[in-house]
Amino acid sequence: MLPWAEAVEAIVERSGFAGVVWVDRGGEVEFARAYGLANRAHQILNAVGTRFAIASGTKGLTALAVVSLINDGVLRLSTAARSVLGVDLPLIGGDGGIYSTAADISAFWQSLFAGKIVPAGWVAEMVRARSEIPAELMRYGLGFWLGRRDGTVILEGYDAGVSFRSVHDQKSNVTRTVISNSSDGAWPITRRLDELPGLLPLN
Repeated sequence: MLPWAEAVEAIVERSGFAGVVWVDRGGEVEFARAYGLANRAHQILNAVGTRFAIASGTKGLTALAVVSLINDGVLRLSTAARSVLGVDLPLIGGDGGIYSTAADISAFWQSLFAGKIVPAGWVAEMVRARSEIPAELMRYGLGFWLGRRDGTVILEGYDAGVSFRSVHDQKSNVTRTVISNSSDGAWPITRRLDELPGLLPLN
């Protein structure tokens, strides 16, 4: 077992975490485990391949869709959303709406930084800090949270019955993703992963 994996297991046992913890380096999986129930009523266990809602984690994907349209000349970065969607924006449905597996999130990071989704120049623009969020000890780019340390890019989401955080470090090519089907489940583990030796810290 990896030196930090025991700490993760201890948090899982103490908190009753339900979800998936995934760590890979350069796309090579170092740790991938599922815990708890996917369906409590029918006692169905979570699996590493279980799909979870990622709530506001979809913001980065939405930003990429917009940047793709800008790259194709359909929109400009300065285009106002209301000029495209109209004055009365639709209010049906909640935030997010996308379900994903931890493996797909890992593949997403690899594809993003390989320039397979939008050109590398646009990726650099999207992960460039544009605002400081002192209360969160983070910065924000275009659709992506950024750690205090250069090269750390984050997607996260929270909603009723959902908590999700995926951190990708460009320098080490380490990705760590925690997805839970409870509102607070992911946070104790993500905080611990940020601190553990063997994984680069977030800040």
